[in-house]
Amino acid sequence: METNTGTPRKRHVLILDDDIPLAWSFKETLEQRGCAATIVPDGGLALKFVLEHHLDAVVCDLQIARLFDTHFIQPQPQAALLPRRQDRSQRRN
Repeated sequence: METNTGTPRKRHVLILDDDIPLAWSFKETLEQRGCAATIVPDGGLALKFVLEHHLDAVVCDLQIARLFDTHFIQPQPQAALLPRRQDRSQRRN
């Protein structure tokens, strides 16, 4: 992708997660790979952000506060839903 000036545009990823340390980990990883990343910790704020910005991808915690699948998540053939990692305390030995 290029901007109007012919320079490549960074892909912009929205990280929607209220687990801030995890969100920062995603952000750092994406930025190391040349993407721009924005963290939004609330579903309502994410809806507003999505309507106001061009995004290439969204990394989303499906159990986040103020997020309703009928308002935000629409099935897309190119989208991949990944299960959230279990906390160590929830893992079976």
